[in-house]
Amino acid sequence: MVLNMLACLIKGNVVFGIKIPYVIAFHPLQVNKTYLNSLLFNTSVMMLTSLSIVEMTMITFPAYLGGSYLGRFFNN
Repeated sequence: MVLNMLACLIKGNVVFGIKIPYVIAFHPLQVNKTYLNSLLFNTSVMMLTSLSIVEMTMITFPAYLGGSYLGRFFNN
């Protein structure tokens, strides 16, 4: 389930980016037309949202993370 959510996150950001439909697109990812700042912006958006997905998973399934390093990291 978590891997599916992360795959959807990456695909959605790469395909759709940050857009207001039919109005404007912020930092689009296009083949041979992507600037470095657009790539870095989209990478940072994916990293921030992947952390929130991991935290949501940890809150949802606490029994699986009992004594692990990730459980201690988010509990502190």
